[in-house]
Amino acid sequence: MIKINRSLAVLLLAVSISTLVNMGLSQKTYAASKTWSGAVCAKTVNINDADCMWDNPLNWLGGVVPANGDSLTFTHILSDGHFGPTNNMPGLTINSIIFTDFNSDVDKAMFVFSPQTITITNGIYNTFDTKGDLPTFGGGATSDTVLLGGDITVTGVSIGDPVSDINLSGHSLSFVDTGTMPLRQIWSKITGNGVVNFNSDGKYSVDGANTYTGTTNVIKGGVVNGLSTIEMFGSSDINISDVGEVNYTFFSDRIINNKITINSKADKNAINSLSLLGSEGTTISLPNITLNGNARFLNKTHNLLTVDLAGIKSNGYCVWYTGGGDSDIDGPSNGFINGPTMCKEIVSPVTSDPEVPVKTAAPAAPTAPNTAIQKFILANPVIVAALGLTTAAAIFIAARRQLGKK
Repeated sequence: MIKINRSLAVLLLAVSISTLVNMGLSQKTYAASKTWSGAVCAKTVNINDADCMWDNPLNWLGGVVPANGDSLTFTHILSDGHFGPTNNMPGLTINSIIFTDFNSDVDKAMFVFSPQTITITNGIYNTFDTKGDLPTFGGGATSDTVLLGGDITVTGVSIGDPVSDINLSGHSLSFVDTGTMPLRQIWSKITGNGVVNFNSDGKYSVDGANTYTGTTNVIKGGVVNGLSTIEMFGSSDINISDVGEVNYTFFSDRIINNKITINSKADKNAINSLSLLGSEGTTISLPNITLNGNARFLNKTHNLLTVDLAGIKSNGYCVWYTGGGDSDIDGPSNGFINGPTMCKEIVSPVTSDPEVPVKTAAPAAPTAPNTAIQKFILANPVIVAALGLTTAAAIFIAARRQLGKK
Protein backbone atom coordinates (compact mmCIF):
# COMPACT_ATOMS: atom_id res chain seq x y z
CA MET A 1 0.00 0.00 0.00
CA ILE A 2 2.81 2.39 0.81
CA LYS A 3 4.43 1.62 -2.51
CA ILE A 4 1.20 2.46 -4.35
CA ASN A 5 0.80 5.71 -2.42
CA ARG A 6 4.31 6.73 -3.29
CA SER A 7 3.69 5.94 -6.93
CA LEU A 8 0.54 7.99 -6.89
CA ALA A 9 2.37 10.84 -5.20
CA VAL A 10 5.11 10.79 -7.84
CA LEU A 11 2.50 10.70 -10.60
CA LEU A 12 0.54 13.60 -9.12
CA LEU A 13 3.72 15.61 -8.66
CA ALA A 14 4.69 15.06 -12.30
CA VAL A 15 1.23 16.05 -13.51
CA SER A 16 1.30 19.18 -11.35
CA ILE A 17 4.69 20.26 -12.65
CA SER A 18 3.61 19.64 -16.25
CA THR A 19 0.40 21.64 -15.72
CA LEU A 20 2.26 24.58 -14.18
CA VAL A 21 4.82 24.62 -16.99
CA ASN A 22 2.09 24.54 -19.65
CA MET A 23 0.17 27.28 -17.89
CA GLY A 24 3.32 29.39 -17.75
CA LEU A 25 4.01 28.90 -21.44
CA SER A 26 0.44 29.74 -22.41
CA GLN A 27 0.19 32.94 -20.40
CA LYS A 28 0.69 36.21 -22.27
CA THR A 29 3.93 37.95 -21.32
CA TYR A 30 3.31 41.54 -20.32
CA ALA A 31 6.02 44.14 -20.85
CA ALA A 32 7.64 45.85 -17.90
CA SER A 33 7.56 49.64 -17.94
CA LYS A 34 10.59 51.87 -17.50
CA THR A 35 10.24 55.65 -17.25
CA TRP A 36 12.98 58.10 -18.14
CA SER A 37 13.67 60.66 -15.42
CA GLY A 38 16.71 62.29 -17.02
CA ALA A 39 18.02 63.06 -13.57
CA VAL A 40 21.60 63.55 -14.77
CA CYS A 41 20.82 64.40 -18.40
CA ALA A 42 21.13 68.15 -18.77
CA LYS A 43 20.39 69.98 -21.98
CA THR A 44 23.48 69.00 -23.89
CA VAL A 45 25.18 70.07 -27.08
CA ASN A 46 26.97 66.74 -27.43
CA ILE A 47 24.96 63.73 -28.53
CA ASN A 48 27.61 61.46 -26.99
CA ASP A 49 27.26 62.96 -23.53
CA ALA A 50 27.49 60.01 -21.12
CA ASP A 51 24.98 61.63 -18.78
CA CYS A 52 22.20 61.18 -21.39
CA MET A 53 22.79 57.52 -22.22
CA TRP A 54 20.16 54.83 -21.73
CA ASP A 55 22.60 52.59 -19.85
CA ASN A 56 22.93 55.12 -17.04
CA PRO A 57 20.58 53.88 -14.26
CA LEU A 58 20.41 57.38 -12.76
CA ASN A 59 18.30 58.46 -15.73
CA TRP A 60 15.52 55.92 -15.02
CA LEU A 61 12.96 55.93 -12.23
CA GLY A 62 13.82 53.12 -9.88
CA GLY A 63 17.43 53.09 -11.07
CA VAL A 64 16.98 50.16 -13.47
CA VAL A 65 18.03 50.40 -17.12
CA PRO A 66 15.90 48.97 -19.99
CA ALA A 67 15.84 45.24 -20.71
CA ASN A 68 14.47 43.21 -23.60
CA GLY A 69 10.65 43.29 -23.71
CA ASP A 70 10.28 46.56 -21.79
CA SER A 71 8.08 49.50 -22.73
CA LEU A 72 9.87 52.82 -22.35
CA THR A 73 8.14 56.07 -21.42
CA PHE A 74 9.72 59.49 -21.97
CA THR A 75 8.20 62.53 -20.30
CA HIS A 76 9.09 66.21 -19.76
CA ILE A 77 12.05 66.17 -22.13
CA LEU A 78 12.94 69.56 -23.54
CA SER A 79 16.05 69.21 -25.65
CA ASP A 80 17.43 72.35 -27.25
CA GLY A 81 19.80 71.82 -30.15
CA HIS A 82 18.15 68.58 -31.24
CA PHE A 83 19.78 66.39 -28.59
CA GLY A 84 18.21 64.18 -25.97
CA PRO A 85 18.15 60.69 -24.43
CA THR A 86 20.38 58.38 -26.47
CA ASN A 87 20.23 54.60 -26.83
CA ASN A 88 23.73 53.21 -26.46
CA MET A 89 22.55 49.65 -25.76
CA PRO A 90 22.90 47.64 -29.00
CA GLY A 91 20.55 44.76 -29.74
CA LEU A 92 17.66 45.80 -27.48
CA THR A 93 14.18 44.45 -28.25
CA ILE A 94 11.61 46.92 -26.94
CA ASN A 95 7.83 46.52 -26.78
CA SER A 96 6.87 50.19 -27.11
CA ILE A 97 8.29 53.71 -27.05
CA ILE A 98 5.83 56.14 -25.41
CA PHE A 99 5.95 59.94 -25.23
CA THR A 100 3.64 61.51 -22.67
CA ASP A 101 2.82 64.63 -20.65
CA PHE A 102 4.78 67.03 -22.82
CA ASN A 103 4.06 70.42 -24.35
CA SER A 104 6.40 71.58 -27.07
CA ASP A 105 6.85 74.92 -28.75
CA VAL A 106 8.72 76.10 -31.82
CA ASP A 107 12.02 76.45 -29.95
CA LYS A 108 12.05 73.21 -27.99
CA ALA A 109 11.31 69.69 -29.09
CA MET A 110 11.54 66.18 -27.72
CA PHE A 111 14.17 63.97 -29.34
CA VAL A 112 15.02 60.42 -28.35
CA PHE A 113 17.93 59.04 -30.34
CA SER A 114 18.80 55.46 -31.13
CA PRO A 115 22.17 55.30 -32.92
CA GLN A 116 22.18 51.58 -32.09
CA THR A 117 20.09 48.92 -33.83
CA ILE A 118 16.84 48.38 -31.93
CA THR A 119 13.90 46.03 -32.49
CA ILE A 120 10.37 47.24 -31.69
CA THR A 121 7.51 44.76 -31.41
CA ASN A 122 4.46 46.91 -30.66
CA GLY A 123 4.61 50.62 -31.47
CA ILE A 124 5.82 54.18 -30.99
CA TYR A 125 3.18 56.39 -29.41
CA ASN A 126 2.60 59.99 -28.46
CA THR A 127 -0.17 60.21 -25.85
CA PHE A 128 -0.46 64.00 -25.61
CA ASP A 129 -2.03 66.62 -27.86
CA THR A 130 0.86 68.53 -29.42
CA LYS A 131 0.39 72.10 -30.58
CA GLY A 132 3.97 72.67 -31.77
CA ASP A 133 6.74 70.31 -32.83
CA LEU A 134 6.15 66.58 -32.65
CA PRO A 135 8.48 64.36 -30.66
CA THR A 136 11.01 62.48 -32.78
CA PHE A 137 12.30 58.96 -32.27
CA GLY A 138 15.31 57.40 -33.96
CA GLY A 139 18.40 58.54 -35.74
CA GLY A 140 21.26 60.22 -34.03
CA ALA A 141 23.66 61.51 -36.69
CA THR A 142 24.99 57.99 -37.25
CA SER A 143 23.67 55.11 -39.32
CA ASP A 144 21.25 52.96 -37.34
CA THR A 145 18.38 50.57 -37.95
CA VAL A 146 14.98 50.13 -36.37
CA LEU A 147 13.85 46.54 -36.94
CA LEU A 148 10.18 45.59 -36.80
CA GLY A 149 9.75 42.62 -34.50
CA GLY A 150 6.00 42.55 -35.19
CA ASP A 151 3.24 44.66 -36.72
CA ILE A 152 3.75 48.08 -35.17
CA THR A 153 1.81 51.35 -35.01
CA VAL A 154 3.26 54.87 -34.94
CA THR A 155 1.04 57.63 -33.56
CA GLY A 156 1.84 61.35 -33.30
CA VAL A 157 5.59 60.93 -33.72
CA SER A 158 8.13 61.90 -36.36
CA ILE A 159 10.64 59.19 -37.19
CA GLY A 160 14.39 59.02 -37.65
CA ASP A 161 16.80 60.97 -39.81
CA PRO A 162 18.12 60.55 -43.38
CA VAL A 163 20.95 58.20 -42.33
CA SER A 164 18.76 55.79 -40.37
CA ASP A 165 16.73 52.83 -41.64
CA ILE A 166 13.45 51.16 -40.71
CA ASN A 167 13.45 47.53 -41.82
CA LEU A 168 9.94 46.12 -42.22
CA SER A 169 11.21 42.56 -41.75
CA GLY A 170 8.01 41.11 -43.24
CA HIS A 171 5.69 43.06 -40.90
CA SER A 172 3.35 46.04 -41.21
CA LEU A 173 4.19 49.61 -40.23
CA SER A 174 1.06 51.70 -39.64
CA PHE A 175 1.10 55.48 -39.23
CA VAL A 176 -2.18 56.27 -37.49
CA ASP A 177 -3.24 59.70 -36.21
CA THR A 178 -6.43 61.51 -35.29
CA GLY A 179 -7.08 65.10 -34.41
CA THR A 180 -5.12 68.22 -35.27
CA MET A 181 -1.35 67.79 -35.26
CA PRO A 182 1.55 69.34 -37.16
CA LEU A 183 2.92 67.72 -40.31
CA ARG A 184 4.38 64.32 -39.40
CA GLN A 185 7.79 63.65 -40.91
CA ILE A 186 9.31 60.28 -41.75
CA TRP A 187 13.01 60.94 -42.20
CA SER A 188 14.25 57.35 -42.05
CA LYS A 189 14.66 55.19 -45.14
CA ILE A 190 12.13 52.33 -45.12
CA THR A 191 13.67 49.07 -46.34
CA GLY A 192 12.82 45.36 -46.47
CA ASN A 193 9.51 43.78 -47.45
CA GLY A 194 6.15 44.31 -45.78
CA VAL A 195 3.15 46.63 -45.57
CA VAL A 196 3.08 50.37 -44.88
CA ASN A 197 -0.26 51.95 -43.91
CA PHE A 198 -1.09 55.67 -43.74
CA ASN A 199 -4.28 56.50 -41.82
CA SER A 200 -4.37 60.08 -40.60
CA ASP A 201 -6.49 63.19 -40.25
CA GLY A 202 -3.49 65.17 -41.51
CA LYS A 203 -0.47 64.65 -43.76
CA TYR A 204 2.82 62.78 -43.66
CA SER A 205 5.97 64.04 -45.30
CA VAL A 206 8.11 61.13 -46.50
CA ASP A 207 11.73 62.26 -46.73
CA GLY A 208 13.69 59.00 -46.88
CA ALA A 209 14.94 57.39 -50.10
CA ASN A 210 12.78 54.31 -49.52
CA THR A 211 13.56 50.97 -51.14
CA TYR A 212 10.94 48.71 -49.55
CA THR A 213 8.79 46.23 -51.46
CA GLY A 214 5.32 44.93 -50.69
CA THR A 215 2.21 47.08 -50.31
CA THR A 216 1.41 50.66 -49.34
CA ASN A 217 -2.15 51.52 -48.28
CA VAL A 218 -3.13 55.20 -48.20
CA ILE A 219 -6.27 54.70 -46.15
CA LYS A 220 -6.92 58.27 -45.03
CA GLY A 221 -5.13 61.61 -45.23
CA GLY A 222 -2.28 62.80 -47.38
CA VAL A 223 1.23 61.57 -48.13
CA VAL A 224 3.77 63.90 -49.75
CA ASN A 225 7.35 63.37 -50.87
CA GLY A 226 9.29 65.92 -48.88
CA LEU A 227 12.28 65.67 -51.24
CA SER A 228 11.78 65.83 -54.99
CA THR A 229 14.53 63.28 -55.66
CA ILE A 230 13.17 60.28 -53.73
CA GLU A 231 10.89 57.34 -54.41
CA MET A 232 8.72 57.70 -51.33
CA PHE A 233 6.95 54.34 -51.75
CA GLY A 234 9.99 52.34 -52.79
CA SER A 235 8.97 49.61 -55.23
CA SER A 236 5.72 48.78 -53.43
CA ASP A 237 2.23 48.51 -54.91
CA ILE A 238 0.06 51.45 -53.82
CA ASN A 239 -3.62 51.36 -52.89
CA ILE A 240 -5.38 54.73 -52.50
CA SER A 241 -8.80 54.86 -50.83
CA ASP A 242 -11.53 57.40 -51.54
CA VAL A 243 -10.30 59.54 -48.60
CA GLY A 244 -6.59 59.10 -49.28
CA GLU A 245 -4.37 61.45 -51.29
CA VAL A 246 -0.88 61.04 -52.75
CA ASN A 247 1.12 64.19 -53.56
CA TYR A 248 4.08 63.95 -55.94
CA THR A 249 6.57 66.77 -56.46
CA PHE A 250 9.31 66.44 -59.10
CA PHE A 251 11.36 69.09 -60.88
CA SER A 252 12.75 66.85 -63.60
CA ASP A 253 11.16 64.26 -65.87
CA ARG A 254 10.08 61.21 -63.88
CA ILE A 255 8.41 57.86 -64.55
CA ILE A 256 6.56 56.48 -61.51
CA ASN A 257 6.59 52.72 -62.05
CA ASN A 258 4.70 51.70 -58.90
CA LYS A 259 1.43 49.85 -59.51
CA ILE A 260 -1.19 52.33 -58.27
CA THR A 261 -4.77 51.20 -57.62
CA ILE A 262 -7.30 53.95 -56.90
CA ASN A 263 -10.33 52.73 -54.98
CA SER A 264 -12.35 55.91 -55.21
CA LYS A 265 -15.92 57.17 -55.34
CA ALA A 266 -14.89 60.65 -56.39
CA ASP A 267 -17.11 63.44 -57.59
CA LYS A 268 -16.14 66.98 -58.52
CA ASN A 269 -15.82 68.03 -54.87
CA ALA A 270 -14.03 64.95 -53.56
CA ILE A 271 -10.47 64.77 -52.26
CA ASN A 272 -7.76 64.48 -54.91
CA SER A 273 -6.59 60.92 -55.42
CA LEU A 274 -3.38 62.23 -56.99
CA SER A 275 -1.89 65.71 -56.77
CA LEU A 276 1.14 66.55 -58.86
CA LEU A 277 3.54 69.47 -58.77
CA GLY A 278 6.44 70.11 -61.15
CA SER A 279 8.36 72.77 -62.97
CA GLU A 280 7.55 74.12 -66.41
CA GLY A 281 8.42 71.70 -69.20
CA THR A 282 8.59 68.69 -66.87
CA THR A 283 6.75 65.44 -67.66
CA ILE A 284 5.59 62.98 -64.99
CA SER A 285 4.49 59.59 -66.36
CA LEU A 286 2.28 57.16 -64.43
CA PRO A 287 1.84 54.09 -66.67
CA ASN A 288 0.59 51.62 -64.06
CA ILE A 289 -2.61 53.14 -62.65
CA THR A 290 -5.77 51.05 -62.26
CA LEU A 291 -9.09 52.73 -61.49
CA ASN A 292 -11.64 50.92 -59.33
CA GLY A 293 -13.86 54.00 -59.24
CA ASN A 294 -14.07 57.53 -60.55
CA ALA A 295 -10.97 59.51 -59.56
CA ARG A 296 -9.90 63.13 -59.16
CA PHE A 297 -6.47 64.28 -60.34
CA LEU A 298 -4.97 67.70 -59.61
CA ASN A 299 -2.15 69.34 -61.57
CA LYS A 300 -0.97 72.02 -59.16
CA THR A 301 1.11 73.72 -61.85
CA HIS A 302 -1.77 73.76 -64.32
CA ASN A 303 -0.61 73.04 -67.87
CA LEU A 304 3.03 73.93 -67.24
CA LEU A 305 3.57 70.35 -66.07
CA THR A 306 2.67 67.46 -68.38
CA VAL A 307 1.13 64.41 -66.69
CA ASP A 308 1.21 61.41 -69.03
CA LEU A 309 -1.36 58.73 -68.14
CA ALA A 310 -0.64 56.40 -71.08
CA GLY A 311 -1.17 52.82 -69.91
CA ILE A 312 -3.85 53.60 -67.32
CA LYS A 313 -6.53 50.91 -66.88
CA SER A 314 -9.75 52.88 -66.48
CA ASN A 315 -12.13 49.88 -66.18
CA GLY A 316 -14.85 52.13 -67.55
CA TYR A 317 -14.42 54.84 -64.91
CA CYS A 318 -13.69 58.49 -65.56
CA VAL A 319 -11.50 61.18 -63.99
CA TRP A 320 -12.12 64.70 -62.74
CA TYR A 321 -9.14 66.68 -64.06
CA THR A 322 -8.43 69.88 -62.12
CA GLY A 323 -5.78 72.56 -62.47
CA GLY A 324 -4.09 74.74 -59.90
CA GLY A 325 -2.52 78.16 -60.01
CA ASP A 326 -4.39 81.21 -61.28
CA SER A 327 -6.59 79.24 -63.65
CA ASP A 328 -8.65 76.46 -62.11
CA ILE A 329 -10.35 75.00 -65.17
CA ASP A 330 -11.70 71.47 -65.12
CA GLY A 331 -10.57 69.32 -68.02
CA PRO A 332 -7.63 67.42 -69.49
CA SER A 333 -6.29 70.73 -70.82
CA ASN A 334 -4.73 71.10 -67.36
CA GLY A 335 -1.69 69.24 -68.65
CA PHE A 336 -3.07 65.68 -68.52
CA ILE A 337 -2.57 63.56 -71.63
CA ASN A 338 -3.55 60.01 -72.66
CA GLY A 339 -6.02 59.67 -69.80
CA PRO A 340 -9.59 58.40 -69.44
CA THR A 341 -12.68 60.43 -70.26
CA MET A 342 -13.35 63.54 -68.20
CA CYS A 343 -16.17 62.87 -65.72
CA LYS A 344 -19.46 64.66 -66.40
CA GLU A 345 -21.52 62.90 -63.76
CA ILE A 346 -21.19 59.98 -61.39
CA VAL A 347 -21.43 56.87 -63.52
CA SER A 348 -21.13 53.11 -63.28
CA PRO A 349 -18.51 51.15 -65.25
CA VAL A 350 -19.37 49.46 -68.53
CA THR A 351 -17.47 46.87 -70.54
CA SER A 352 -18.57 47.67 -74.09
CA ASP A 353 -16.61 50.88 -74.41
CA PRO A 354 -14.46 51.48 -71.32
CA GLU A 355 -13.46 54.97 -72.36
CA VAL A 356 -17.06 56.24 -72.67
CA PRO A 357 -18.76 55.38 -69.36
CA VAL A 358 -22.54 55.60 -69.25
CA LYS A 359 -25.19 54.94 -66.69
CA THR A 360 -26.30 51.34 -66.44
CA ALA A 361 -29.96 50.39 -66.38
CA ALA A 362 -31.53 49.42 -63.08
CA PRO A 363 -32.05 45.67 -62.65
CA ALA A 364 -35.53 44.40 -63.48
CA ALA A 365 -37.89 43.78 -60.56
CA PRO A 366 -38.31 40.11 -59.65
CA THR A 367 -41.42 38.51 -61.11
CA ALA A 368 -44.00 36.49 -59.21
CA PRO A 369 -43.86 32.69 -59.59
CA ASN A 370 -45.72 31.75 -62.78
CA THR A 371 -45.87 27.98 -62.55
CA ALA A 372 -47.60 25.59 -60.18
CA ILE A 373 -44.25 23.96 -59.36
CA GLN A 374 -42.76 27.31 -58.35
CA LYS A 375 -45.79 28.03 -56.14
CA PHE A 376 -45.58 24.61 -54.53
CA ILE A 377 -41.85 24.98 -53.82
CA LEU A 378 -42.26 28.46 -52.35
CA ALA A 379 -45.18 27.34 -50.17
CA ASN A 380 -43.42 24.22 -48.85
CA PRO A 381 -39.80 25.09 -48.05
CA VAL A 382 -39.46 22.35 -45.42
CA ILE A 383 -40.46 19.60 -47.87
CA VAL A 384 -38.13 21.02 -50.52
CA ALA A 385 -35.23 21.18 -48.07
CA ALA A 386 -35.81 17.61 -46.91
CA LEU A 387 -36.34 15.97 -50.28
CA GLY A 388 -34.32 18.18 -52.57
CA LEU A 389 -35.66 20.34 -55.37
CA THR A 390 -35.74 17.60 -58.04
CA THR A 391 -37.48 15.06 -55.82
CA ALA A 392 -40.03 17.59 -54.60
CA ALA A 393 -40.85 18.63 -58.15
CA ALA A 394 -41.25 14.99 -59.23
CA ILE A 395 -43.61 14.25 -56.33
CA PHE A 396 -45.66 17.33 -57.11
CA ILE A 397 -46.02 16.41 -60.79
CA ALA A 398 -46.98 12.81 -59.92
CA ALA A 399 -49.57 14.08 -57.44
CA ARG A 400 -51.14 16.32 -60.09
CA ARG A 401 -51.38 13.44 -62.54
CA GLN A 402 -53.01 11.23 -59.92
CA LEU A 403 -55.53 13.93 -59.09
CA GLY A 404 -56.18 14.41 -62.82
CA LYS A 405 -57.09 10.71 -63.17
CA LYS A 406 -59.69 11.12 -60.44
